Amino acid sequence: MRQKTIGFFPLRLSALIAFAVFNFGVMWGESRTSKLTFSEECRGSGTADDGITWTITSDAAESSYEYRGIHYGTSSAAVSYLNLTTSAISGTITQIVVNASGAKGTSAKLNVTVGGNAFGSQKNLTSSSANYTFEGSASGEIVISLTQTSAMKALYVKSVTVTYTPQDTPQTSVLADSYDINVESTGCVSSLDITYSGMNDISPSVAFYEADGITPKEYNWISAEIDGQNDVSFAVEANSGMAIRQAYMKVLANGVSSGLITISQNACDFASLPLDFDGDASSLPTGFTASGLGSYDSSPRIKFDTTGDFLVLKLNASPRTLSFNINGLSFSGSTFKVQTSADGLSYTDLATYTSLGDVSNEFFGNMAADVRYIRWIYSNKNQGNVALGRISLGYNRVLVGSALYTTYVAGDNISIPDGLTAYIATNVNGETIHLEEVTDAPTGAALIIRGDAAGIYTLGSDYEGAYADAISSSPNILQASDGTVTGDGSTIYALGQREGSVGFYLVKSGAAVPRGKAYIVVDTPAAIKNFLKFNTGTPTAVNRVPSGSEAITTFSLSGQRVAGFGKGIFIRNGHKYLVE
Repeated sequence: MRQKTIGFFPLRLSALIAFAVFNFGVMWGESRTSKLTFSEECRGSGTADDGITWTITSDAAESSYEYRGIHYGTSSAAVSYLNLTTSAISGTITQIVVNASGAKGTSAKLNVTVGGNAFGSQKNLTSSSANYTFEGSASGEIVISLTQTSAMKALYVKSVTVTYTPQDTPQTSVLADSYDINVESTGCVSSLDITYSGMNDISPSVAFYEADGITPKEYNWISAEIDGQNDVSFAVEANSGMAIRQAYMKVLANGVSSGLITISQNACDFASLPLDFDGDASSLPTGFTASGLGSYDSSPRIKFDTTGDFLVLKLNASPRTLSFNINGLSFSGSTFKVQTSADGLSYTDLATYTSLGDVSNEFFGNMAADVRYIRWIYSNKNQGNVALGRISLGYNRVLVGSALYTTYVAGDNISIPDGLTAYIATNVNGETIHLEEVTDAPTGAALIIRGDAAGIYTLGSDYEGAYADAISSSPNILQASDGTVTGDGSTIYALGQREGSVGFYLVKSGAAVPRGKAYIVVDTPAAIKNFLKFNTGTPTAVNRVPSGSEAITTFSLSGQRVAGFGKGIFIRNGHKYLVE
């Protein structure tokens, strides 16, 4: 045996595989039995009492061992097949006895093939463990298949007994020492060590299959071939997905094959949310990969100083919001980008910087639900460096600017924390949008939010139905923009501030309402208003006048005309005033 380390493009992945051991021996003509018995979880393989190895595959994960044997599928996890396969028995197979069963009410079938042909007749399983006997005369790979229409009903196998007569002439056989290859990809970069035996004077090859070990299949992320007579060459691409993926392979030689080799490739490590990081390039946590970066002594500490330098963050869910500090040091005539991607292959620009100065905090809210990668890249350097730090991602955060108002579309069920007040809009009357306070909101709800002070706020995750109560009597007319909404110059209004007045302004024709922001549609083009002010319907939302002020015709809230002001709320010229 010898070892060979093989590198891959685009990434190198780590695994340990031992397979393709070629035995040359004499098979005698006496009848023999080989019995495979399960007394614990099999974890994908089993060894009979004579050393014969089996491979176990299924489209469901293995469950805890039970008295009825190995166990795949549960009342909450569907399963459609359970296969047991071996090619290690050389000779004429005359009988196979399978002890198997299914869950209560099972409709599962049991079939056996030898050398690719049916062996015996199909059996119907019951919920009680029983021996099912298959008889015939055949040679080759044994495949025992328990199948059913995918259902949440378990499949069990307790034992398999094979009776066979060995060949009476010497024959080359291919055995698999190890069937499983675990391709680890910690940090997405590592190496692969392959151990194999000599393949002199034979003509081996490799073939890929479905999990059943019978149906041929091509995999677009892995390939393998015999390089000459002694080397096995692999090419494995990086796993940019979020889950483990598997391929199934056999080594073939002189008309016989190895057992089914299962190749399991882990996904690259990814970060969990929420995430806050303010370190340097030498201390990147799980989920980050980088190229060409350096470090500064103080925050922001991550240093980009060459075209092509990048930092990529892989996430286990959409971050919804992203913020970071960025600083340009003598940055001029250069381009720095922040990009997002769903698959790590195709990126879309989130922000492009062609001028950077002192440290600034950048905030992006309501990011797309399919975002799983964020990339910062120095796409073109003319002069200067870029410093990045204080990277923060969270499910539900909102930025309130100096105007103290913003609009927000809930990415999840949320509750409103101290320091913020959230509103729905119930109607538009003339130049006024009437608002009603809510203390929580469900996913997708569009809100107007007011902060006690400017800053980034983290929203709660408790939803107790206050929003539902509010809209039951006064529907929310705020709508959520998906980024494709544009103004028509007459009916669409969005939040804005002009000359110190915050409210909803008419959106100019062709101007976009950013994704994740709220807008309203006022379908009264005959009475177009450029500005709609807020009315929260509470004393703190009305205008204030000095105590004792006398004015023209004044009315109480009940509609009675009054001669002067006392303390309270009054109506004058169609507007509410609070006298203190």
